[in-house]
Amino acid sequence: MGFPGKKHKAAAQNTTDTEAAETTTIAAHEPDAVDKLIAEYQSMNHIVTREEAQSILNAAKDDEQRRSACFNIGKDGTVKEFRDANQTANKKVIKYRDYIYEDMRDFTGDNAAQQQLFNGAVQAFKDGHPENIQTVFTNLDEFKEIDKPRTESAMFSMNLGRDFVVDTLKRLTQDSDRPSDIIDLALADVPEQDRQALLNSALRHCVGSNFNGDKTFIAALLQSGANANAEFGDFKGLILGDAVMTGKSQPIVEMLLENGANFNDTLFTMQAQGYKEESINKLRLYRDRITNDPASQETTAALLEKFRLQEETIAQQGKTIEQLRETMAELVERLPAQAQTAAVITTTAQAPAAANQSQMRTASQALAR
Repeated sequence: MGFPGKKHKAAAQNTTDTEAAETTTIAAHEPDAVDKLIAEYQSMNHIVTREEAQSILNAAKDDEQRRSACFNIGKDGTVKEFRDANQTANKKVIKYRDYIYEDMRDFTGDNAAQQQLFNGAVQAFKDGHPENIQTVFTNLDEFKEIDKPRTESAMFSMNLGRDFVVDTLKRLTQDSDRPSDIIDLALADVPEQDRQALLNSALRHCVGSNFNGDKTFIAALLQSGANANAEFGDFKGLILGDAVMTGKSQPIVEMLLENGANFNDTLFTMQAQGYKEESINKLRLYRDRITNDPASQETTAALLEKFRLQEETIAQQGKTIEQLRETMAELVERLPAQAQTAAVITTTAQAPAAANQSQMRTASQALAR
């Protein structure tokens, strides 16, 4: 038999496609559901038998019952029941029809069951029973696969700006007038070191993503203890750097600065890690706007260092010129007829170096004062 549409392809193979279940389950409760489904297939130039149509409807009904049971475990079950059900769903092998390659494939993990377990836990949290959500955050390795696409076609359509922890915390804090309290409750059982790392990573994701740059939520993360100048790979300043790179608003950048972010740390990190000059200039523009320091002006210390390096270069050039002068003197001795020309060349080469050294020395003394 053919598989004309995503809805019925999923249902026929007992997949976990939510849209399929919603469409076919409605039909399963109507007396002429089979006839209607056959007619729908025929309208798409596909022929199914009554037995095949009935199988599609039965699969959808089974999916609906399984989802309902999982939701209830997430909402009303104990922590042990919740974790056991998630582990069972995570190990289950499901057959999917891949809509890119148009073939049947086996994937480990029942996404729909896990989603409903999670939805039930979210509802329980909002009803005043946070235990199952709290166990999600203390056992992230067990639950972080909930949002992971199972099929290859889903990989192409997934939202690359998503993060499970951020999405979960945003969902829990939605419409709350005290979001930081909600975050604190959700993370209440997470060890302090892990909690800090989780908050820091969530903050960096938010400021570095084009999808999760919500000012209120960023403020809640900071209030709950996220470090705006946290180290990642031994470098500070990356959170502010990510905010600048993604063009976050000035109020968000100012909020990060008020909570420990530092332009100098970010500038150092960006330069040390070889960021493009375009990105570094963008940071300077934010600094100019917020601190009223000229965006093109480095600190006095930085300029002094720059002058020192240039003086060393000129000194080296002076040594080279001196070597050339000595060489030319030897040539003069060997070729008396060309002495005048050599003297002129030597004098011309020395003059610019002497002038440059004088100018650099004057600028350095002025800055030092």
